[in-house]
Amino acid sequence: MLEAISKVKVHGIKTIVSASAIGIYPNSLSQYYREDVQEVDNSFLGRWYLSGRKR
Repeated sequence: MLEAISKVKVHGIKTIVSASAIGIYPNSLSQYYREDVQEVDNSFLGRWYLSGRKR
């Protein structure tokens, strides 16, 4: 994305923010979570994610 933006001669972009969905998965030091895992953490992000999936 940054490379594509740098090719545009005129733009008003000053900041790029990147986010990850890693906050929706339960906290674990031993379990590796992939996108096909159905478990979701009972945190703000986990509940927010689930509320959007039910619509």
